[in-house]
Amino acid sequence: MSKSFKAVCVYEDGSKDEAKVTITSEGGTIFQIAWQISNGETGRFVLEGNSIEEIFALWCEDNEFEPAN
Repeated sequence: MSKSFKAVCVYEDGSKDEAKVTITSEGGTIFQIAWQISNGETGRFVLEGNSIEEIFALWCEDNEFEPAN
């Protein structure tokens, strides 16, 4: 199962970056996270958690992004 989210980071100067975050369940409590940020940064890693939504919240917190509406 895979789910994509959008997130945004607004900086003090008013500029912002947007991110597309895709989280895939690898079974059980293991999740793979891949992201692409509008500034060109990409990344991928594996994290343990209870749900795709929890993993997205952790990613946002760690990267200082907020879920986009």
